[in-house]
Amino acid sequence: MECKGVLLVATPSLLLAIDPARLTTRPEKDLKSQMPSPPVFKVLNMVANGFPYGMRFFVRESKLYLVGDEKSAEGVSMEQLYYEEDDIEVDSSFGTQGASPYIYVSDLTTPDSITDLCKLPTAMLGPKPNPYIAEVEGKIYVLYGNPYFYPQDDLLFPTFEVYDPSVGQWEALPDPPFYPRENWIDVEEFEVHAISVMGTSIYVKASKNYHSYNVNTKIWDSLGSKFSATPLLHPMQSCIHPAKIVPPYDDIFIGLHSATAFAVLIHSDGTSPSYQFLDEVFNEYYKYNLISTSGAVINMGEKEMCVIMAGIWEGKHTTAYITTFHIEKLHASAQAPAVTSAEGSSAPAPK
Repeated sequence: MECKGVLLVATPSLLLAIDPARLTTRPEKDLKSQMPSPPVFKVLNMVANGFPYGMRFFVRESKLYLVGDEKSAEGVSMEQLYYEEDDIEVDSSFGTQGASPYIYVSDLTTPDSITDLCKLPTAMLGPKPNPYIAEVEGKIYVLYGNPYFYPQDDLLFPTFEVYDPSVGQWEALPDPPFYPRENWIDVEEFEVHAISVMGTSIYVKASKNYHSYNVNTKIWDSLGSKFSATPLLHPMQSCIHPAKIVPPYDDIFIGLHSATAFAVLIHSDGTSPSYQFLDEVFNEYYKYNLISTSGAVINMGEKEMCVIMAGIWEGKHTTAYITTFHIEKLHASAQAPAVTSAEGSSAPAPK
């Protein structure tokens, strides 16, 4: 997430404010030395300060919003949260049996106010453990996720709702087909893996099946287990991973697939998109020694992008690889290298 030259990174328990201008790279000749620490200038331990564990977030104008999740019981240590996630007791006096319907907000206009959170007077209509968030046409859609500690076989309704920032109100939406009103019989059948947006549709992968929700008709469709039933692009096939459009372009986006960043050029004539894998974004040593467990693509504004890969470094340490880079679209007259699309055709690649 970006904020006037500040990179905000949230873990389940911490909110970190990082100065991207001070990011450094370990010298090639000193590959065995300690990984450099990120230039963090502000830290909020959300759990230690009484906030829920694992809140998801979105940015609207100059505000940071932290949404939902679960609150652990008093006295649970950070080590327990990290290593004993399946056995954590929730604070049943908070929210709904420990699951949070609350929204917390901070002001992003100054460095000191970033971690100064306050609760919005308007809560969600139902709690949302570990929620998934999507923004479509200026509205914020929040989907019930896979709880960290709250009982997974005890669904809390509504499971899906939308927030309209222009009026400051929440609206309950139709529950998705993978969240039945009766208790779950097999939790794995309804586990949400990923969410993505294309146009006015939200795509969700739950268990082995894909589903879509149209924000205009307010109708869910079950698409089956074949990825070909969705209009999403081939590099997202293993898991729907959020990709970001490169401003000011509206036909190039950057995404992640496995441990590789890629650019996609969408052709206006409807032909198959062109792909270019961005090998120069990752240092080869980092790429092959970081076992990635999660990642994010961040729009930093005006052709500037950021990729974060989090995971296990050399099998020993939890770490994050952060890189910023500039994207420039080559003009049609330029001699751009051709890349082969997923369908086998060649076209000029974005750079």
